[in-house]
Amino acid sequence: MTKASVQLISGFLGAGKTSFISALLHHRPNTLKVAVIINEVASIGVDGSLLSAESASGQIEIKQIAGGCICCTNGPLVRTTLIRILKDVQPDIILIEPSGLGEPSAIYRLITEQSFKNHLTVLPSICVISAASLADQRYLEHPVFKEQATFAKHWLITRIESEANTELLINKFAKTQNPNQIQFAPTLASLDQLAEAYWQQLPTLTVDDSCGIEELALSPISPRLPEPKSNQWLIQEQSHGITASIQSSQCIPFVQQDLVVSQITHLIESNTTHLWRAKGALRFSDEQSSLFQLANDKLAWQHHQITTNTTSLIAFIFAKETSMQAIQLFTEQLNAILAILKD
Repeated sequence: MTKASVQLISGFLGAGKTSFISALLHHRPNTLKVAVIINEVASIGVDGSLLSAESASGQIEIKQIAGGCICCTNGPLVRTTLIRILKDVQPDIILIEPSGLGEPSAIYRLITEQSFKNHLTVLPSICVISAASLADQRYLEHPVFKEQATFAKHWLITRIESEANTELLINKFAKTQNPNQIQFAPTLASLDQLAEAYWQQLPTLTVDDSCGIEELALSPISPRLPEPKSNQWLIQEQSHGITASIQSSQCIPFVQQDLVVSQITHLIESNTTHLWRAKGALRFSDEQSSLFQLANDKLAWQHHQITTNTTSLIAFIFAKETSMQAIQLFTEQLNAILAILKD
């Protein structure tokens, strides 16, 4: 039986992990069967819904674990998910994307435990790092950011605005981390090039005819964190921050798109002191969708035709020291903007 390769692709909030994985899936050789486990600390999975279109070929399996980090809250669930993937999907490679606040060492301990020894070949981990974060002490001093960089053998540097300045920052940061390899992806096009090179360099998979999956037992699953009800905010205090999530199947009238985008932009940009991360997919009438992402205090929007996703999803991650009163005020202000979504 063929072992499955498994690789951690970590990185702090907004670094570009999902963009890199999307490029990997897009350039995947047709002969390879790939499974992706994607984790979101918030209770709704925006990134998983964005990757779902890539799974239409049948050779790609996307498994999403939301509502807590797989390094702690959802640890038992990721083990069960891995076993089910090995038994039911039998992939050539499994890519694991922890949440931006996930600690890779805990996940590594799980995938290297004795029960998986005959079933998984663990590849060197990759850490996606936003160049802007290397100039921001909030990131450099964050224990999870430092662990992700220290743990990874390979770094992928994204969101590069000044190559000369980025090189200086990396040289300074790398002195204390000592990665084996550093690669750069200043643009989406360069991500595509790196994705093509990734598959060409993928190690030959190991064959071990003696191993069987039957002895892998499913672990009891811990109680899941509650999922948000439609049109209601779910606010959760977690170990690394506070999340606020909402989802809705209602459409926003397309004629209000510009107004809604403008007001959400103003609200988010006025609260970057408290916000680590913001992302969402808004569904408008006329089969239009608008995606927004806040990373390194910069907000970006993309507008496109709706394909498979027909739900509005919004998730925010606030710094742990943010008061609950401030978060509730923020959600009330967003409710006022999105009042059209209420039943």
